[in-house]
Amino acid sequence: MKIRAFTLVELLVVIAIIGVLIALLLPAVQAAREAARRMQCNNKLKQLALACHNMHDTLKHFPAAQFNKELSIDFNKAEGLALNTAQDSRSSIGYLAPLLPYIELTSLYEQVYAAAKDKTCQAWEPVYTSGSQSGQPSPYSTMVDAFLCPSDPIKTGTDFGLLSPNPGIYNGLNNYRACTGDGWLGYTLEPRGIFSSGVNYLGTIDTIGDGTSNTMLLSETSIGPGVDSANYNGLKGGVVLNVTSRKQADCLNYKGAGGILTATSANLASGRCGHRWGSWHTIFTTFRALAPPNSPNCSSGADYIEQTSISVSSYHSGGVNVVFADCSVRFISETINARDTSVTEPSGTTAIDDWKKIIHSKSPYGVWGALGSRMGGESVTIP
Repeated sequence: MKIRAFTLVELLVVIAIIGVLIALLLPAVQAAREAARRMQCNNKLKQLALACHNMHDTLKHFPAAQFNKELSIDFNKAEGLALNTAQDSRSSIGYLAPLLPYIELTSLYEQVYAAAKDKTCQAWEPVYTSGSQSGQPSPYSTMVDAFLCPSDPIKTGTDFGLLSPNPGIYNGLNNYRACTGDGWLGYTLEPRGIFSSGVNYLGTIDTIGDGTSNTMLLSETSIGPGVDSANYNGLKGGVVLNVTSRKQADCLNYKGAGGILTATSANLASGRCGHRWGSWHTIFTTFRALAPPNSPNCSSGADYIEQTSISVSSYHSGGVNVVFADCSVRFISETINARDTSVTEPSGTTAIDDWKKIIHSKSPYGVWGALGSRMGGESVTIP
């Protein structure tokens, strides 16, 4: 009996066919994986929103973006309001830390509380700066999975550059952010969003005049590269400095092809978006509904800490996940309407006075701004 074997040509044809089939299947597999990651992100946002509501049920208010009274320890005293002092270790704690007991991380919360009470480390320090544990990893160096979007490629400290003189010790990262409204100026005025400084305002259900289903609670922002990275000019993580006009269009002008910021090194900050889940600064834990999803981040000053408009962004295709005050999670497209030309946009040095005129009125930033404001009186439909 003659046994017929594959010829070399036939074998190569079979391999080529298998290669083509794999190439055809790979995008579908990748799409399925991203759909699963997006659903995980959706669930994490919902769990954080439920934690906000559980805190509200217990303490009768949501966490504050800054000056959380449960962690600030007598923060109403005059000494507690001074920044750039040891009191910073209390006042600069952001909205995520008070939620730790409500996401089954009570032990970590107790470490944060002790560090705040004893002033042994700042909310942005990866190490204890004083006390018996000086130089050791602080609570804020802990990577909390509940704060990380599975689609974001930056997951560990080594991915984004050293942020501490102590080798191998990094700040904990964060993708999930609290909405402080639709104004570039943040806490300067009566808050337009659910989250603000706890000194002046603590968000509650009954202060959401536009309805819980129409007001954003939390969303997501991509984590940016760190101080050791030269590649910080990508849209996701870089911050354009000195956009003094505070106009949406002037910020959007820096969005180039492929999502690359067109600013030069002279007016680009190294980002560090989401590098400190413990801190209150806009660059780390909050966002403003001023520019639509996946827009540039812009600062009206010479640094990326103050007067910064952080836009929500993600590695999901075409938009971001947003959880509303009623705990419903929706995917918002980056093409959402984000400008209402019938409303004068506050800008430049007169922005404070301009915002005072519309503080309880329609947002100048269309449907997107309306979703970020809690009391604009808008009736909006999400496309």
